[in-house]
Amino acid sequence: MHEIRALVYAMRVQQERGSIARGVYAWAAAESRSKTTGMDLLDVYHDVAEGRMWWLPEQGQVSRPK
Repeated sequence: MHEIRALVYAMRVQQERGSIARGVYAWAAAESRSKTTGMDLLDVYHDVAEGRMWWLPEQGQVSRPK
C-alpha cells in the first residue's frame, strides 16, 4: 500500500514539476519490484532511474525495454 501511495505522489509531482520526482518514482518502483522477484533493491532502482528498466504502473511492475 505504501508503494502505491509513493508512486501516485511521485507521478503527480513529476507531472507538475518535471523530473524532480524521478528518484522518488524510481525508488518506489524498485521497492515494489524487489519484493516480488527478490531482485536487489538498489540494482532495480538504478536500472529504472537510468532508463534501463521502465515502470509500468498499470501492471504494477517494471520491464526492460526491447
